Amino acid sequence: MQSSIQTISPLRQRMVEDMRMRKLMPKTRSAYIRAVRKFAKFLGRSPETATDEDLRRFQLHLIDQGTSPITLNATIVGLNFLFEVTLGRPEAMAKMQSVRVPFVGKTTHPSIGDCRQATATQTRPNQAANWPPRPATGLVASAWQYHSPAPAHNPVAAANCHGPRSLLPPQ
Repeated sequence: MQSSIQTISPLRQRMVEDMRMRKLMPKTRSAYIRAVRKFAKFLGRSPETATDEDLRRFQLHLIDQGTSPITLNATIVGLNFLFEVTLGRPEAMAKMQSVRVPFVGKTTHPSIGDCRQATATQTRPNQAANWPPRPATGLVASAWQYHSPAPAHNPVAAANCHGPRSLLPPQ
């Protein structure tokens, strides 16, 4: 009876060890290995021998296949780990570019700030003048433009925070 023991290449073994040394999570490890496996299949040889032009052609290949921006970026991160950490060749990644992930749209779910404001409006009317909230340190102010108006002026958002509209004070 033949055993189906699959040997692992020295390059893959080294990459696995590098990921273990950095305590990467198991799903991250498998994503990085999957990225390198896709690249090796495209290349038809070991990724050790790849040039920056091979990497560029691979990215164009993924785009032509209709790979989503999120998958494309995850693949680039995995290859970046291989070339920068495992192979010590960061210059090989020079022509690889991550892609912008398009913004899907405004969320209709009330933010935590909306719920807090609705509560403040109902229980502490003097704090209603603090709307809109200021972004916390380190946040980009433009991210706040997607929040809905204050629940005091938006009964639907307030109802989403506190259940049926009948629980809200009369307008």
